[in-house]
Amino acid sequence: MLAAEACCRKLRLGNLAWSPALQLSINTITVWQLVIRRLRSLKVWTRFLNRATGKAKLPSAIHADFATATSSLSQAYKQYKSLKKEAEHHRQTWLEGLASALAQQGNTSAASHLQQLRTQEQQRRDARQIWRATGKLRPGGLLHVVAPNEHGDWVELTSRTEIEQACLQENERHFRQANTLYDPSIERRNWTHGHRPFRGFHIARHLQYPPGYR
Repeated sequence: MLAAEACCRKLRLGNLAWSPALQLSINTITVWQLVIRRLRSLKVWTRFLNRATGKAKLPSAIHADFATATSSLSQAYKQYKSLKKEAEHHRQTWLEGLASALAQQGNTSAASHLQQLRTQEQQRRDARQIWRATGKLRPGGLLHVVAPNEHGDWVELTSRTEIEQACLQENERHFRQANTLYDPSIERRNWTHGHRPFRGFHIARHLQYPPGYR
């Protein structure tokens, strides 16, 4: 489980205030990283590289040599670090432009749209702080299952051992149906009659199911 979790992609969201300028800087770093990987003969999907160059507005980056790509990546990192220091300022500037664009589309003023956007920003910031302080609001994992016992009665199981045993029994029953119901004579009769769409109907009519299956 820990090995699988280590291979999962980590989404680090909310650390920096997003803005188009910051996103363009991130896209630029991604392009030069892909170009360097390609120049090192590592596997890079061509379509992904073309999409990245389109987002970063660097169509000529594909034809760059290794020295140019390395220096461009270093310069992109420097620009990204400088933008990080002013991320909040760029965010507010973008919100003001967005409020003006929304005001032109409707009857509400730009100041009203800007106040609404800033209120949403504050609510998201407060929610992230609460989540960091309290952790997850809902506990993870399976708390209980309903499964049949040895007498055939459906009961609720809450302990870890009982839940695991019930899940294993259900998986064994579900995924071994084909091995239990296979009969070579049915296959010969199906091919003899030759109607493939009616094969399931033929099996349902003539097959003797094991006790407890239905």
